[in-house]
Amino acid sequence: MNYSTILEELFLQQEEYLGNNKLVNNIIPTVSVHVITYQHVNYIEDCLKGILMQKTNFPFEIVIGEDESDDGTRDICKKYAEEYPNKIRLFLRDRNKSVLKESGQTTYFNGKLTLKSCRGKYIALCEGDDYWTDPYKLQKQVDFMEKNEKFAGCAHQSKIIYTNSIESRLYSPIDTPKIIKVENLLDTRLFHTASFLFRAKILKSYSEFPKVFSGDRMFFLAVALKGDIHYVNDLMCIYRKNSLGISNNVKFEDLKRDLQIPIFFKKRYPKFPSKKMLTHIYITLAVYPFEKNIIRSIYFLTKAFLLSFSFFPENIPYIWKKLKNNL
Repeated sequence: MNYSTILEELFLQQEEYLGNNKLVNNIIPTVSVHVITYQHVNYIEDCLKGILMQKTNFPFEIVIGEDESDDGTRDICKKYAEEYPNKIRLFLRDRNKSVLKESGQTTYFNGKLTLKSCRGKYIALCEGDDYWTDPYKLQKQVDFMEKNEKFAGCAHQSKIIYTNSIESRLYSPIDTPKIIKVENLLDTRLFHTASFLFRAKILKSYSEFPKVFSGDRMFFLAVALKGDIHYVNDLMCIYRKNSLGISNNVKFEDLKRDLQIPIFFKKRYPKFPSKKMLTHIYITLAVYPFEKNIIRSIYFLTKAFLLSFSFFPENIPYIWKKLKNNL
């Protein structure tokens, strides 16, 4: 049984907490807010409160995928679903069933199942340990998207707060362009996931994405290939970052999976600038601070350097900037 078949069967088998005849099930939402959560007992209430406080002139639903936490997160989600049947659709996952283990890799389906359950014209993302701070966030983004059909998505500034210190900083660079194109997303993420809203119909344009480490980057590229992304510098959400996060404990083999990203898009969009993205991935594989290996580093740096001549002469400052940022 292949990946897509498993996903579809799990989707058809899933049941909503409190059934599918709640007030929220009887509306046609303009926006679906996609929330996935696991072991977020200290954070999930902030996440849900930030969404529930949204002031809009359109209906929206909150679609929660709770991935069988054992720290109390599930109980909080159930409490909110009971209190807000006009807003919340909750799916309680069985972590033993909503997972695929093959070739030494583990894939959890919670995010994908929750995404497939969204019914809105637009989808906004907010994971369970992040939260929104502006009650007009959704209204601002939808107002823009309704007036600008050529744009595929909309994002904004975020603040990073570190859970184990008082340190904080802004997420998006000060020179982030107001109109973000594919070329701007090849080697970096210019905005955080919790700031992103996009047209739901874009998801129907793609077959199943490959399993990669940088899933957010791949998703942003998929949206940008269907239209520009509008960026505003309004600070409207918080991104919590901690030392236990996956990005701080990544292995070389995880990062290597990202080589599938430019291959995937090149097959579908012949003009996709895959060589520039491959150059970035090779540099990352060579200089990533964990699992140091000199021979491997030299190998990937050499491949990156040779491949970079495909966009000569800008390759020289590009290579230097990437090395300086990563070393």
